[in-house]
Amino acid sequence: MCSPGTSGGSAAIVGRSPGRLPVGVLGVGALALAGLTAGPAGLLACLSVLVTGTILGRQALADRRRQSALVDIVAGIRLLGRELRSGADPTVAVDNARSAARGDGALVLGELSRLARDAFPGAEVIADPPMQSVIDDAHPSVQAAARLRTGWLLTRRHGVAFTPFIEALAVDLSQQRAAEAERSGQVAGPRMSGYVMAVLPLLGLVLGAGMGADPVAVLLGSGVGHALLLIGVALTCAGLLWSARIIRP
Repeated sequence: MCSPGTSGGSAAIVGRSPGRLPVGVLGVGALALAGLTAGPAGLLACLSVLVTGTILGRQALADRRRQSALVDIVAGIRLLGRELRSGADPTVAVDNARSAARGDGALVLGELSRLARDAFPGAEVIADPPMQSVIDDAHPSVQAAARLRTGWLLTRRHGVAFTPFIEALAVDLSQQRAAEAERSGQVAGPRMSGYVMAVLPLLGLVLGAGMGADPVAVLLGSGVGHALLLIGVALTCAGLLWSARIIRP
């Protein structure tokens, strides 16, 4: 049977964000408004901003999900280590840890439980879908499951102790999570600087309007203004995407 923890793990990876539909509706509305009020140039500029924001938002969400996945996986593996140190049979220990784990930790231990039960044809069949069918190979869950599979096979085929392997894996993943968190903190300043630089042109428009000029009318009311608007927005979006690529941890 599928445990609640495993179902939550799968949902965390393949489920849709509840706020995605409203954001999409707002984006379509913004494009329609830009097309009606600012013409083709405003429509293209608004589309560029929305695409850039979507890409950056997805990258930030993927980073947060990766950190959350590592936390859940480390917790699940530590639960397995405690079960093994208590003297439980490895197959029973995996099932107990899987039942107590949550999120991606339960997903990873579910893969190990499936592998353990495959070695015993009379055992109960787990109904969870294979993890490789729902997430990509770069996800920490897939990498942790592959390492657990290797350790399990070494244990069963060559008599290698499983508990020290589990403890070493937990330490390694904890250090990986700490290193990624430290890198994220180090690039937080440059990332914010890029956002501030992207907002400066808008402040220039506000400053020009405050001085009595009408820069918005210039950008939207002439061919030269349209060209300048598109070039400025394109360069700003390209700069944001490039800086995000450079400082991505």
